[in-house]
Amino acid sequence: MHASLVGAALAAAGPALGVIDVRFVPFAQLAACLAGGAGLGLLFARLSAPDLAALRLQPGRQHQRFAERVRRFVDREAGAVGGELEQHAARLLEVHRLEPEAIDDRRRLRARRFHPRPHLRLVLLDTQWWLHAYDKPRDPSSSCPQDSDTEVLDALEAAITSAGDRFVVVAAHHPLATGGMHGGYFGWQDHIFPLRSRKSWLWIPLPGLGSIYPWARRTGVSDQDLGGVRNRKMREAFEGVFAKHAPLIYAAGHDHNLQVLAGKDAKYLLVSGAGYYGHVSRTVWTNETLFAQEASGYMTLEIEATGPPRLGVVTVQADGKASEVYSASLQ
Repeated sequence: MHASLVGAALAAAGPALGVIDVRFVPFAQLAACLAGGAGLGLLFARLSAPDLAALRLQPGRQHQRFAERVRRFVDREAGAVGGELEQHAARLLEVHRLEPEAIDDRRRLRARRFHPRPHLRLVLLDTQWWLHAYDKPRDPSSSCPQDSDTEVLDALEAAITSAGDRFVVVAAHHPLATGGMHGGYFGWQDHIFPLRSRKSWLWIPLPGLGSIYPWARRTGVSDQDLGGVRNRKMREAFEGVFAKHAPLIYAAGHDHNLQVLAGKDAKYLLVSGAGYYGHVSRTVWTNETLFAQEASGYMTLEIEATGPPRLGVVTVQADGKASEVYSASLQ
C-alpha cells in the first residue's frame, strides 16, 4: 500500500509541477497495480474458508498436492539424513499454509521417518588414501574420525548394514576388477610401441624392450594397478566387508572405458572412466565381463519406487549425439 501511494505521488508530481513526460506513465501504472493487489488482499483476508470455496479460490487442493510431493521425497530420503530433512519439509509445508488436513499429514512425517520406503544409499570411498605411499592424515592431525584401515572398514560396514532394505551403491575411483590396462591387459601395440602410453604420436618401435613396460605393470610395479601390493591389500579389505554385507554395485573409474562386470561379492562392478571425450583406453572381455567398450560416455542408474534398478550405458559421439548401447535390470 505504501508503494502504491509513492507511485501515485510520483505520477501526479509531473503535471502538478508543470512537467508533462511519458516517463511518468509507468509510475501511474505501477500505482494502479499495487493498489488493486492490496485491495484484493484485504478483501480475501476477510473471507472465510467457505467463502473462498464458493469463489473456487480454496487453496487446499493445490497445497495438498504439494504436501504429497514433499511426503514422497521425505519417504525416500528421511532415513539417511534424519531430522534435518524433516524440519526442512515442515518449514516448506508451513510456508505454503496448508489446510488442517494437510497439516495433519505433515505431523505424520515424523512417524514415517522410522518406517521409510527405502530406495538407495550411496557410499563414497577415498581409495587413493589406501594407495598413498607417503604421509597422509592420521590421528591427531586428521580431521576425519576414521583415519586407520580398521576404522575405515568399520565405517564402511556400518554404512552398508544400516542401509536396511535400500539398494547400496559404493563408489570410488579405483576398481575392484577391470579388463583395462590397470588390470594388466595390454595389446600388441603396447609391446611394440610402448612410448605411446606417454605420447600418442610416439610411434617408435621397440620390440622386445617394449614388453618390459607391460610386464612390469602387470606384476605390480605400480599401486595404481590391480597387481600393486597396496592395491591388492585394499581390495582384499573391501571384499572382506562385502563378503558379509554385499552392496548391489561397486562403481569406479580409473580405466578410461566403459565396463560392466559380474562381481564376486558386490553383485555388479562398474567401470565408467570415459567422461572426457576422446580420452579412451583399451579394454578386453574377461570371464566376468557383461559389457565392455572403448568409447567416451557414461552410465545411468534409474531407481523407481518399485522394481529393480535399471542400468544404462550411454556412448557419446563427437557431434554430441548420445546413444544407449547397453541396459540391464539389476536383480
